[in-house]
Amino acid sequence: MNKKKIWLYIAVILLVIIIGFLFIKIFNFNNEAKDNNKELPEVSNDLIQKLYSYLDIYNPNGVMTMYSKIYTTKNNLNADVLEKVILNYIVNYDKSKLENLTIDELKQENIYGTPLYKIKTAVFNSSLIKLFGKDTKINLKDFTYQENIKAINTNNKEYFYIYQTNDNINNIYEIFKKMDRYLVTDNNKTIKIYDYYLKCNKETAICYNDERNSYINNNIKYSVNLNLDDYVNYLTLYEHTFKYENGNYYWVSSNAVD
Repeated sequence: MNKKKIWLYIAVILLVIIIGFLFIKIFNFNNEAKDNNKELPEVSNDLIQKLYSYLDIYNPNGVMTMYSKIYTTKNNLNADVLEKVILNYIVNYDKSKLENLTIDELKQENIYGTPLYKIKTAVFNSSLIKLFGKDTKINLKDFTYQENIKAINTNNKEYFYIYQTNDNINNIYEIFKKMDRYLVTDNNKTIKIYDYYLKCNKETAICYNDERNSYINNNIKYSVNLNLDDYVNYLTLYEHTFKYENGNYYWVSSNAVD
C-alpha cells in the first residue's frame, strides 16, 4: 500500500470522526434548546404556598429537619423526614392516591387504632422523585406523621397503613413559622423561599432557633400570646431552595442565612 492511500485512509477516518463529533454537539445543542424552551409553570402565590407547605412537618424527636443551622440537603436528613414531606404532599395535593383501609387489615398486622387510609409503597417512591429530585432513594420505614397519626410499612410491603393511635399525647413544644418573602431566579427554574422559625418548650418557656434545640434564643420566652412579628429582629431567617425538573419543583436545600 503506497503512502498516498495511507494518507487517504487517515483523512477519511478523521473526517468521519469530525462529522460524528459535530453531529453529537448539534444533537445535544438541540436537546438543550428544547429544554430551555419548555414552558415553565407560572410562579404564583398558590405555587409558593404549595411548596412551602411541604416543609410543614411534625417532628417530636428533635431530629434534623429543614430548620437546622447546618446546610441541609436530602443527604443529611433521616428517611422519616422525607416520608413526612411525601405524605404531606399526597394528603394535600394527590388525594386520589388515598385508598380505603379497614380494621381487619390493621388487625392482620397486629395494629390497633382507628384506620384512616392506605397508600401504595410505589406511590411513595414516585412522589419521592417528584419532591426531592431524580436519583433519590431511601429505605422506607414506619414513621409518625402527626401527634397521634402513624404510618406503618411493615417489612416494606405493598402499602403504607395510616392510622390514628389511642395514645395520650403530651406535646410540650410549639412551633412558630412565618414566611418573609420569596425570590425567583434562573428564568423561573429556581425558587427560594425565606421564613422565620422558632421552636418553644411550653413547660420551660425556653425557645430555640432550630429544630434540634441546639441554639437557644435568649431574647424570646414562650407565652400563649407569642407573636413572631414582635421579635423579627431576634429571629433566625431560613432559606429554602427549590429547582424545576421534569415538570415539578423539587426541594434542594435549606439553610440559615443569618
